[in-house]
Amino acid sequence: MVFVIFVCFVAQPWAVQQTAAGWPQFRGNPRLTGIATELPATLSLKWTYEGGESFESSPAIADGVVYAGAGNGDLLAIDLQTGKLRWKYATANLLGESSPAVAGGLVYIGDLGGVLHAVHAKDGTKAWTYTTGSEIK
Repeated sequence: MVFVIFVCFVAQPWAVQQTAAGWPQFRGNPRLTGIATELPATLSLKWTYEGGESFESSPAIADGVVYAGAGNGDLLAIDLQTGKLRWKYATANLLGESSPAVAGGLVYIGDLGGVLHAVHAKDGTKAWTYTTGSEIK
């Protein structure tokens, strides 16, 4: 089993709020710029999370929660302040490189079985799924 540690660096409380509101999908925004406009002068380790699996995709951060897809097919919601697991949603398929995206109170993630999952951000319950003809990355 591969153990991967997910790390969040934050120096000031204002940076947590700015990060929490501004990185809801892969590369941060619909234009996929991947640019964080304001960073603190000094970074420090805030917490680590050991997921027990590999993480092949980028996490999303919204409303104080880090959403990450684990290699075993679980979508994880991790509290940005504490690093504690809030909830886990099992997709039943491997996720691969699919990065979560957050909008309208839902977290979206695709899997290698070709299923797009929409999950309620507040509690990790399934909103709906849509089966495509091929894997989603």
